[in-house]
Amino acid sequence: MEPEKIGESIEKIAHLSFDLKEGLKKKYGWNESDARITVFNKIINVINTANLGYVFISKYLQKKDWWKENELFSINEGTIIKTVEEFEMSIRIALIQNVMYATESSFRIFSRAVQPGACKNGAAEFKSIYSSLLKKTSLQEKEILLDLFRNIRNTMHNNGLFFPPNNKNQEIIFQGKEFHFIVGEHCHFVETELVVKLTANIIVLLQEFIETPIVSIIEVINEES
Repeated sequence: MEPEKIGESIEKIAHLSFDLKEGLKKKYGWNESDARITVFNKIINVINTANLGYVFISKYLQKKDWWKENELFSINEGTIIKTVEEFEMSIRIALIQNVMYATESSFRIFSRAVQPGACKNGAAEFKSIYSSLLKKTSLQEKEILLDLFRNIRNTMHNNGLFFPPNNKNQEIIFQGKEFHFIVGEHCHFVETELVVKLTANIIVLLQEFIETPIVSIIEVINEES
């Protein structure tokens, strides 16, 4: 783990999300309360929070002097390393959960706006919602990205272990790389670098989806709809 590099990567996708959001506002005239804009705001907030965590690691938690000044109990070097690892893992888990929350909540709003009444009026399981919307907007090939991120998110409910409803192993191939989800096992490939990369891909997918004619033609999509 290199906190400085991860922090730089997170900062880049924060700028990407902001630039795409501002470009959409300028191009279509949508305001800050439109769901096609708020989805980016939600993700930016998540990313900025994660970035603060990595700043804290690189500037303070990795410095022995900081621990000497702030420790409540006697902490040795091994304990410091373990504590930093645990803190970094908590950032990664929060990033996974909250990026998916931002994406899922917005897709449910988009579903009700684009296809009223479909998918239990946006209340069906998340996979059926994004599968339906991506098919409707001719972005089916992007479904694999959300499949991968959703599976990663779902392992968080089981302390990092993969326990799907159908109790079957799954293999997902994304950008030429195989990701194996084995029932009852940890997904050791879920590192922060991967999560950041997938988040950047989700941001681009959102922009592509929002700019499809069937979504962009709608005058207003309220966040609270």
